[in-house]
Amino acid sequence: MQSYESLAACYDALMDDVDYAAWGNYVVSLLKQRGIVRGRILDAACGTGAVTEQLLAARYDVIGLDVSEQMLEHAANRLRKKGFRCQLICRDMCDIDLHRAMDAINCSCDGVNYLTKDRDVLRFFQSAFDHLRPGGVLTFDISSKEKLSSMAGQFYAEDRGDIAYIWNNTMEDRVLEMDLAFFTRRQDGLYVRTDEVHRQKAHEADDLIKMLEQTGFMDI
Repeated sequence: MQSYESLAACYDALMDDVDYAAWGNYVVSLLKQRGIVRGRILDAACGTGAVTEQLLAARYDVIGLDVSEQMLEHAANRLRKKGFRCQLICRDMCDIDLHRAMDAINCSCDGVNYLTKDRDVLRFFQSAFDHLRPGGVLTFDISSKEKLSSMAGQFYAEDRGDIAYIWNNTMEDRVLEMDLAFFTRRQDGLYVRTDEVHRQKAHEADDLIKMLEQTGFMDI
């Protein structure tokens, strides 16, 4: 299990250049193409709720799910400030456990890349398939093999005043390991360092399609 304690606290600040409105609108456009104009959506690996917010704004009935309690705390604060009510569940997306079928399941922001073993990808796809109504839709994105491979051996650092980070990448067997050190300024001006390691797999699209078919998905 990967930790998100440090990342959760500064995730939104470091991702402030991402156009989540456009991202959410794109997901909504995909759903509408499949006839899902209204209905129940599970937003898996929802993180701090940025895409969840866009789905709620489009008037879907949304449940947010994430394995990180810290991420969900930030999601709850975000959605409450925007006036949205949303059930948030702390759970592994490979083991979805809902008491009703969903019209759609969405997984944005590289959630599937964090599944570094094929058996876990299969578990997620199977769990998603089992919780969709007949005709339901699964939408997800990945960082491409080319993108993750290009990050191997790269070193990044940024100072944003109250938050700074050092980020070093290595890659082995198509798994990118990201060593992150965060420096967060306290009220007394001193900085607290916390460290995390994140791993993402550079999946091949053809492999994912085969696994989707294996778990019952069609019209991919």
